[in-house]
Amino acid sequence: AITLVGVLTLALVMVLGLVVFWGQSSGNAPPWLLAAVPWLREHATLAVGLFGAALLGVSALIFGLNRFYAYALLTVIISAAGFLLGVPLWVTVVVVGAMMSLSGTILLIRFLYRYPVETVK
Repeated sequence: AITLVGVLTLALVMVLGLVVFWGQSSGNAPPWLLAAVPWLREHATLAVGLFGAALLGVSALIFGLNRFYAYALLTVIISAAGFLLGVPLWVTVVVVGAMMSLSGTILLIRFLYRYPVETVK
């Protein structure tokens, strides 16, 4: 049941993302999107952070990877801080990506220490 909810939520978020992209690129945006565009421009850092956190949270539900919950929380915290401090969107995205990359590198190093590569003689 949780996986079904996760898949449906992910599908809804993806469809909404496509509608926003289509509306912005074609100029034929639905009225609700035209009303939301000024808010999205003003709060882009917060909107992108919440959207990313939603995707990470749904991915955690679907795949059962608990670290994705931590990534989602990290994304919300960094995006909110970036919004409140007036940091550009690209900086917050780079910081979130760097934190995820650092986490992945640490996991890779720990894995390689536990399961070293054996050379064939």
